[in-house]
Amino acid sequence: MNKFKIAALVALIIGTSCSHRTVAVSTETTKMVKPGLLAISVPMLKDKGKKFDFTLAIRNESPGFIIIYLNDISCFRGESAGTVKHTFFNTGERTIDFAKGESKSFNMKCNSSASEGDFKIVINRVFDNPSKDRKTPGTVIGESIVWSTQSK
Repeated sequence: MNKFKIAALVALIIGTSCSHRTVAVSTETTKMVKPGLLAISVPMLKDKGKKFDFTLAIRNESPGFIIIYLNDISCFRGESAGTVKHTFFNTGERTIDFAKGESKSFNMKCNSSASEGDFKIVINRVFDNPSKDRKTPGTVIGESIVWSTQSK
């Protein structure tokens, strides 16, 4: 009987601790394409009050190699800017490099000071990588690429 009480308590704790609201992202707003440069989609977004988790999928639509730095990705909740980090102890690529046609997706989180408002993710700068070494940025070929969706 004692083991049953412990198991029930553990199930209750786990069930209530994961009760954050997943935001339904419609098919019309899940993808943003900047022709000739890149396509961004956010297939999952989970509202956690002053922060939100999201999956960011990026596809290189440009004719060459490109680089995006993690610190060039911003997030907003309403008008309040937040900081973007990888969800797993902030481990992940800091220099995100893409070959022509390559796609990558990342589980990320946004820490913001606001708990209400629309969700917005901005890629502030995209660099070309003419040397194709996947680490040396060339010129800026894209700026302020915005994905957003309304909170419900």
